[in-house]
Amino acid sequence: MELDELLEKLSKLRLFQKDGKRAPHKPILLLYALGQWQQGRTEIQWTEHEERLQGLLAQFSNGKPSMENPFVRLTNDASGSLWELTNYAYELGDNYSAKKLRDAGASGRLGSLFIGVLRKEQGNLKRIVHFILNNTFPVYQHDEVLIACNLDNLKNDQKKSKSIKTEDIVHLIWHELKKSDTIFKLEVLENPLEIVVEDRVIGLYIRKLTSAYFKDRPDVSRVQLHDSKAIKDLEEKGIQVLVLGYCPESQAVVFWPPGVISSRFNKKKNVSLYSRFSFQFEAGQTGGIISFSLSNGDVIIGAHISALSEVFLHLLPQTHGITKATSTIAYDAISEISRNQITDSEALTQILEDNPLFTFADAVDVLRSNRESF
Repeated sequence: MELDELLEKLSKLRLFQKDGKRAPHKPILLLYALGQWQQGRTEIQWTEHEERLQGLLAQFSNGKPSMENPFVRLTNDASGSLWELTNYAYELGDNYSAKKLRDAGASGRLGSLFIGVLRKEQGNLKRIVHFILNNTFPVYQHDEVLIACNLDNLKNDQKKSKSIKTEDIVHLIWHELKKSDTIFKLEVLENPLEIVVEDRVIGLYIRKLTSAYFKDRPDVSRVQLHDSKAIKDLEEKGIQVLVLGYCPESQAVVFWPPGVISSRFNKKKNVSLYSRFSFQFEAGQTGGIISFSLSNGDVIIGAHISALSEVFLHLLPQTHGITKATSTIAYDAISEISRNQITDSEALTQILEDNPLFTFADAVDVLRSNRESF
């Protein structure tokens, strides 16, 4: 789909980063241009809009207002399909300035991919705008940014939760992982995601972090896990499923210990996993990975979403050593074991013989997670 292609390219915008925070220059320019496009103005003349663009940057960035940088350099992203310049010939390495843009009568406009997606379906404008917002700004700034960019008609209904829907979070996580497509292979856009990394298959169950609604402990947040056939199908194949919680307010990702689904999910149809809002906001501000010990002994880890790949690779050594080739064999072995009523000792021996890459712990976990399914 063209929309998915556009969102993927937006997720890969080359942004200046400092202390783990991404500069908002290019996203602000695109949001402003989308606001102008909505009002029927496709060309952004530098001389006419310079003051307003510099003002937006001063409002939403702590850095020096220099909007001429994204106005020119955005043409280098996605082979020019996101942004085009007219009346100004720019080549990489050129020395440009706001004055040169004024003197040349330079104009900018949304690229051909943008225009094609916007014209294809009316609802795509809101989807694109909120994708950019969720990738760049904390939730508490969203309405302010929309108003400033003449997009206030796209504000979410205040009666509804300001958090994005789980479906949009899945898209957000998908596109973030796709940035490291040399490491991760993602095949189907469904929740849970099935990810191949280092020839190992891992499931990723994505949930939205919300308040746990404890009156005496307002800092406690949680994700809620519901009985899921998709998760059971993965675990029946011997694929371990990790739980990822996303906090829209802080743009933080939180992971619980590997194996938490196997140990708790089959005991209850609905399970809550807990976190802390203070931890999530700290994770969203840091440039690395941090951890927090819960009262039940679980140690959760968190980071800003831009460090998602780093977090995933950090967790990988703690997961099952199940490869894509052997996951199907493991499921077949379990089926045969169940049909023939083989004892646990014999079952473990058979699983290890059929899956030479498994450790003894892998075989035990596969047996334990699948026994109840047959």
